[in-house]
Amino acid sequence: MDALKKFWNKIKWSLYEFSRKLTPNKRGKKKIGMSSRKTANYLFVFSVLAIPLIKFCVFWLYVNLDGLILAFQNEAEGQVYWTLENFKTIIESFISSNASGIFEAWQTTVYFQIYGIVLFPVGIFYMYFIFKKIRCYNFFRLMFYLPTIISSVVITSIFKYLINADGPVGVLYQIITRADRIPSFLAEKEYALTTVFIYQIWVGFSGNLLLFSGALQRIPNEIFESAALDGIGWFRELWQICVPLIWPTLSVVLISFATTFFMLSGDILLLTEGRAGTTTLAYWIFDQIKFKNSYYISSALGWVITVITIPIVLVVRRICDKLFSDVEF
Repeated sequence: MDALKKFWNKIKWSLYEFSRKLTPNKRGKKKIGMSSRKTANYLFVFSVLAIPLIKFCVFWLYVNLDGLILAFQNEAEGQVYWTLENFKTIIESFISSNASGIFEAWQTTVYFQIYGIVLFPVGIFYMYFIFKKIRCYNFFRLMFYLPTIISSVVITSIFKYLINADGPVGVLYQIITRADRIPSFLAEKEYALTTVFIYQIWVGFSGNLLLFSGALQRIPNEIFESAALDGIGWFRELWQICVPLIWPTLSVVLISFATTFFMLSGDILLLTEGRAGTTTLAYWIFDQIKFKNSYYISSALGWVITVITIPIVLVVRRICDKLFSDVEF
């Protein structure tokens, strides 16, 4: 801490000396006082905030404003014109399943939302039993924590090998079912989406592993000891003690989930590249921009998703605030 203080004071003194040279008085002498110190402080704050501010303006403000303009434009015969056709196509996609492939992507995205909603309480159960140190809890913790410390490319490569026809899962499938042919789990529409869900269950627990684990570790042991003396079982302990006490963390996770409600896509790019009925809205937008150079309808769909997501986030936040009050311990 002393070294950091010395470094901080050195930077402030350098900016202070620089500001003195920039603020002479009427007689040409260097002005020394509180104003110079304030100038030095302002210069330091500006130098710290300059890069994040530039990043915000270029990569968020400019990109979103440009996307808003592109949403109301289209191109024909090399000419760009203003239109509402993009939004009309998106609306038709909810009426007819043949409109631009958006309907299929929308359906797949909804399936992912259902998976995420179901996985959330399952994750709470999982973290509770890991916290209570059940038998072999270190093994289960390692298995579900691996995706957070290994690259997604490596994890998906391992998963593809496991479910390959020559892999352990493929051989086990043939032994159990005695089928003449081992299906391609990521290339056939009958199996692809289910296989992606299974992969997401494996890697999905690790996303909130540290958050839930840290929140449970902060609960005082005296509370659990008092509950044990009162004869409270594990189910009541989980839902009447643990969940209310870690609710601030859980509410943050729920609100974060709501912000990406229609943009969840898992690892579609690495697993299937959107084939075999696994295209989501997020991957559909990526595919339109990356491979088809179609910026207009993609921008329109992005803004439609934003308009739909905002009230969902507000409702989820309202519900989270009403369920439990924040507890400090």
